[in-house]
Amino acid sequence: MHGAPPLLDLDDGGDISPADLRAWAEEAEDAARSVAGVSNSEGGGAAASRSVWGLATSHGFAGAYATTTYSLSASVLAGDVASGMQRDYAHHAARKRAHLETPEAIGRRAGERAVARINPGRLASGDRTADQLSARRAGDARVRRRRHHL
Repeated sequence: MHGAPPLLDLDDGGDISPADLRAWAEEAEDAARSVAGVSNSEGGGAAASRSVWGLATSHGFAGAYATTTYSLSASVLAGDVASGMQRDYAHHAARKRAHLETPEAIGRRAGERAVARINPGRLASGDRTADQLSARRAGDARVRRRRHHL
């Protein structure tokens, strides 16, 4: 390779303390537990890392670049013994802190997913399902024809 290596923009230069990460994890867990129907928590988690990668060869190449990664998660249980317990989680990771979803959004999504699993509905089986599938296929064919004519 000749010239300067490409700038990959993988590092936001951020520095976050363990106390801030703990606060993010607690905020995610609190948001998940605030969803109606959530009965327990397996906790929230937050992580951050920054790495510097360097490479040098005996042929004269020397280069380096840095990367950052941030992640947030929450895992909760919903329901009770009578309705059945269900577990779900939410997680998000990003190279840049500014692109990471908020702890509140992660926690809320985890709680909503767990609650949505309680008492799931059942699909009808038999001819009705086959008829619905045929109708869907016919609709898909109409969409394909419409796109073809555009």
